[in-house]
Amino acid sequence: MGSWVALFQEASSFSSTGVAKQAESKLKVLQENSHDEVMIDDELVAHSRLNWANCLYGKFFGKTPSLKLVQSIMPKIWKNKFNMQVIYLASGFFCFKCQSNVDLNHVISNGPWFLYGQVLLLIPWKPNFQPLSEKIESIPVWVQFPGLPVEYLQNDILLK
Repeated sequence: MGSWVALFQEASSFSSTGVAKQAESKLKVLQENSHDEVMIDDELVAHSRLNWANCLYGKFFGKTPSLKLVQSIMPKIWKNKFNMQVIYLASGFFCFKCQSNVDLNHVISNGPWFLYGQVLLLIPWKPNFQPLSEKIESIPVWVQFPGLPVEYLQNDILLK
């Protein structure tokens, strides 16, 4: 029995006619009979995680904007001069990959951020983030009190 990798390596040898039928047939056999596991070396995982450590996950509340819109607008909103990679994950989540910790801190420290009136919730990078099962249980709320006298700007007063 072949592996998942072999299925895709063999795909290039399929003739142009019947490619889908052959692939579907082989895939069905693999699904029914395969118990392949992939073991990834801990050192390789650690190295990969370092590569993603300067990332934020983000989710807009409301209709999810297109990847193209987020890629073109958010860097302008953040007034960043750095090269940021934006990746759509799933379930409305985006990954914002910053070039450095300084860039990441700029984005985190200068919010809240909005795109056409939709607030962007930012979540610091964490390993094994799974957007399909991620539950958002709380969101930060920004409240402004224009004209509030400064003597009332204390946590014990504001939290009452």
